[in-house]
Amino acid sequence: MNYQAFFKTWGINIVIALALFLISSIIRSQIQISQITDIWSFGFPFVFRETWGPCQVGQVCESFSYLFLLLDIVAWFAVVSIAQWALSQAKRQRITQSS
Repeated sequence: MNYQAFFKTWGINIVIALALFLISSIIRSQIQISQITDIWSFGFPFVFRETWGPCQVGQVCESFSYLFLLLDIVAWFAVVSIAQWALSQAKRQRITQSS
């Protein structure tokens, strides 16, 4: 695999990855809220922010992980980069076969 071609369109891949990250996190959060009313989480596939209740005075009822946030973004960037690379390979094969 040519790594320069794999990471060729970083800017577009980052924008698409961030959009997929936000959309998937929101959808997962909404599904969870519709089924469980006392826990709220954000992040997919890794939950990086989670809150729960009811919370008593003096208790910490939330958690946050920068590592899982970073892993979420990297995972979505990898998904977008692999999809973009696969589409370019399929397009290249189609052009080669038609010539």
